[in-house]
Amino acid sequence: MSTPNVIVISSDDNVGVVIREASVGEALEGTDGRSMEAVVEIPKNHKVALIDIARGDRVVKYGEVIGIATEDIKKGAWIHTHNLTSEEGTS
Repeated sequence: MSTPNVIVISSDDNVGVVIREASVGEALEGTDGRSMEAVVEIPKNHKVALIDIARGDRVVKYGEVIGIATEDIKKGAWIHTHNLTSEEGTS
């Protein structure tokens, strides 16, 4: 097992946070044991998809819904304002 480089807080999370910049093809290991490969460059402290997320699905970070996917997002992809929008009225 490699040293985790993605912070995952909750088993409900479908995104994690990279602790340093990730390069395309780099192996990523979550603190929860989930693993993936970066499919694009991901800036330090930004979100990465832990699973494939379909357009319209809720995006969950630290056990909380943080928004809705505006497009299909592949496992290992960067999640930011280009593919995520806030959801009104989430709790």
